[in-house]
Amino acid sequence: MSEDGNLEHFLGDQFLSYWIAPWPHPDAADRALRAAYVLIEGMDNYRLKLPHDLRELFAFGVALHCGRALVGNKGSSLRLDYGVVGDLVNTAARAESLTRYYGVRLLVTRDFYVQLSNRPKCRVLDQVIVKGKTTPIELLELGDVRTMARTEET
Repeated sequence: MSEDGNLEHFLGDQFLSYWIAPWPHPDAADRALRAAYVLIEGMDNYRLKLPHDLRELFAFGVALHCGRALVGNKGSSLRLDYGVVGDLVNTAARAESLTRYYGVRLLVTRDFYVQLSNRPKCRVLDQVIVKGKTTPIELLELGDVRTMARTEET
């Protein structure tokens, strides 16, 4: 919220945030990346406070993606929900699920990376075709220690 983002919803252990409405932010990617760093640091600190037997169960990953979407009220006159829909939501969720596979805290897509105003060093991890897509997306790991999977601390 400190980066003026919107929290779409919680779905199980996932949540979706966006920076495209109700007012567009020209620096949306920069805001999302800063928010991701704060989230990662907070989650890592929380995890370290857990009993050792629970730490293994407390895994998480963050994925950042951008693209076109529809934003507005969805539903019916009986139940409305303001939010975002579109292919980018599915792609972001699929990328997030790959953080565990690659052993990283944060994955960004090339589409997201090119939107950053100050691009940190990165490395290409892979090109993957995620479920529901026919063309590959490029997954990058940013060169920041906050994105690396932390080793067990005692």
